[in-house]
Amino acid sequence: MKVLRIAEEQIGYIEKESNKDLEPKIGSNAGDGNYTKYARDLIEAVGKPFMNGVPWCVIFVFWCFLIAYGVEEAKRLLHRWTMSCTELMTSFKARGQFKDSPQVGDIVIFGWKDSKGVQHRHTGLVYKVDIYYIYTIEGNTSGKANTVIENGGGVFKKSYRRNNPRIEGYCRPNYVVAPTPVLKREKKNAPEQVKLLQEELNGLGYTDAEGKVLDIDGSFGRRTEEAVKSFQKAEELVVDGSYGPKTAAMLKSVLTEEAEKDGK
Repeated sequence: MKVLRIAEEQIGYIEKESNKDLEPKIGSNAGDGNYTKYARDLIEAVGKPFMNGVPWCVIFVFWCFLIAYGVEEAKRLLHRWTMSCTELMTSFKARGQFKDSPQVGDIVIFGWKDSKGVQHRHTGLVYKVDIYYIYTIEGNTSGKANTVIENGGGVFKKSYRRNNPRIEGYCRPNYVVAPTPVLKREKKNAPEQVKLLQEELNGLGYTDAEGKVLDIDGSFGRRTEEAVKSFQKAEELVVDGSYGPKTAAMLKSVLTEEAEKDGK
């Protein structure tokens, strides 16, 4: 799952003391000021409500979606732009996408009240599940295993027992998306839709006639046509190299099956 690959690449990133030298995982400006490249990039791409110098667990999750899927698709998957765990959870609850049992790709929501009755929440991405534990990648946490840290200093892998009392539930994005038809050679195609088609074909293992993966360039050329033909042949469709409604429906069905496998 692309968003999890992006998140895993960030493990070891430490927040910065001020709004400079944000890119390195550690670097000379590492500190505890809650400044990150994640907030910077979201501010540039989206604007409000994002800001730097504030707790950033949600910011990290949203950045991973932004990099993995782009602004429009990330917004569809997450429903709204927010820095609040509570608002994130509420949005998913309103759409029936807040679950009690975890799957790979879920956004876990932790919640608890302190000794004064003040509500606290924290979040992260679920990258693995077994019968006893969930395994997460979180921002704004520490490397201390099995302990929910709502305002730590970096990006770390964590694990928790599935019955941990601080787990409130799981936001479940609808990851299954297929490009909009019709796409084909010698036609003016929407580049972003062609890029999505190329990514999905690569992810499913469909290549050009020489067995090479496709360039994600948004151009529906000969090589992309060959990969579409390969998919059509495998799924017993009319092999014409054109990404039409029947091919789109079959691609979505296959992607749904793959997503269900990932969740097991």
